[in-house]
Amino acid sequence: MINNIIDELNWRKLIKDISNTDKVLLAQKLQKAIYCGFDPTNDSLHLGNLIQVILLRRFALFGFQSIALIGGATAMIGDPSGKSQERNLLSQEQLRTNMKAIAKQLTDLINQQEFSDFNPLDLIRDFKILNNHDFQILDMVFKSINPNAQYKDSLVVILKKLPLPLQELNLSASELHSLYQILSLDVNYLQQQANLANLTFQQLLKYLNFWIAAWKEFCQLTWGQHNKATKIKAIKILNNADWLSNFKLFDFLRDVGKDFNINQMLGKEMVAKRLETGISYTEFSYMILQGFDFYHLYNKENCYLQSGGSDQWGNITAGLDLIHKKVGPESNAAGLTINLLTKANGEKFGKSEKGAIFLSQTKTSTYELYQFLFNQEDKDLEKLFASLTFFNQKQIAFISQLHKKNPTLRIGQKVLAATLTIFIHQLPGYFKALKITNALFNNEINQLTTSEILSIFKDVPTIKQNSDQTLMTILVDHKICNSKRQVRELIQDQAISVNGQKINDENFIISKKTAINKQITLIRKGKRNYYLVFHQ
Repeated sequence: MINNIIDELNWRKLIKDISNTDKVLLAQKLQKAIYCGFDPTNDSLHLGNLIQVILLRRFALFGFQSIALIGGATAMIGDPSGKSQERNLLSQEQLRTNMKAIAKQLTDLINQQEFSDFNPLDLIRDFKILNNHDFQILDMVFKSINPNAQYKDSLVVILKKLPLPLQELNLSASELHSLYQILSLDVNYLQQQANLANLTFQQLLKYLNFWIAAWKEFCQLTWGQHNKATKIKAIKILNNADWLSNFKLFDFLRDVGKDFNINQMLGKEMVAKRLETGISYTEFSYMILQGFDFYHLYNKENCYLQSGGSDQWGNITAGLDLIHKKVGPESNAAGLTINLLTKANGEKFGKSEKGAIFLSQTKTSTYELYQFLFNQEDKDLEKLFASLTFFNQKQIAFISQLHKKNPTLRIGQKVLAATLTIFIHQLPGYFKALKITNALFNNEINQLTTSEILSIFKDVPTIKQNSDQTLMTILVDHKICNSKRQVRELIQDQAISVNGQKINDENFIISKKTAINKQITLIRKGKRNYYLVFHQ
């Protein structure tokens, strides 16, 4: 078992730069604070931010006080790091909106340590974990005042259909048992599921609580809390406007600005890169403000460490220099940067063809997040597991071994997608992503709600329909197909489907009566071309 944060970060190959290893270890021993800054340039963090969010939680699990500093003041200026041109400045109103949303995201992600009390029946119903017939029987038995033992055999069959964590991997019983053991999950969950037929009726009535307990344990694993008794310090969310906005210009220049050497500032990579294209004095001053943030937190919050992305080293060392000048050589401040998370092809992790993958469901649905993770390349998996999960070396090696035995099963991608979807959106978000994935895979799109369909196909062409029309008419009139002849050829090749069903009749009627939820109809041409019909 690894006992210090440096060894933990080293084996994960996370550290790019570090100012002083001994001071980091001292901070752990004294359980001091670490901070990382987040610019509220949007009302949601994105997947690229996740490595820093998880880093704060890693430090919290090693006893540190984690601080997320939201740049309410510095966001009004803009960080030049990693930028080729000056940012657009945000209004005060937009900043307030963004800060409130990001603060909630950070609190929810880093403070996770207790599982919410979900009603198993509600989860099973809402996310279609069972078909309607099975759910109705289950609902009737478990909600009955006097449950009838005559349903025992049916109950056994239905309860066996409730998936336990990682059963979607389709591993053999022995492989899944070994995976549970290596992940420190209780194998009794698997054994009891296999032994359902031998349980008494009263024991069966308690199985739903047993089933949800298995998922609780898996959620704890995704949060990094292998020991349920471990309590981490709640994250502090601070806003640097609370102290920077109190300064008067002349006071700041005299008391802080005098401690910054222009020659040294010009030598910082973040500034030097911008000198070729030009940098305003506004952005040039960003380094001074961030440096003062570190000094302020060191004094007021016992914050010994600052972390940041690989482009933040200049800002971090500026803060260290200021603390050294203000406090003296006995200062215990240290800084570190984390390697940029890139894929094997050199691309930044966290962006799709459509842009950034956000951590907010309103910007990126749980299904989109899950699919993005599911579609990662095999060669990137071990790096992603090390950087973005709390699995240890042995656990990652075992998952990798299982994956390499049969890469077509995409075991690594499924574990990664499950782990991060639960970490970001908790269990309901994961079940929702699976529900949509399974509905699409099994051509059961009519099992989805209108909002779920719209979240998947929000960017596809749309058609408004006021009256019933034939499929042929819609395809030709809206130029989805060039001619009636092309429509007939596509239908003959079974390349046209409506609401997930292949169409064999060119005169098939697109009607509000047969629409999903009597609202929308989804037409697919070929493998990837989708069109939504909205019924008025």
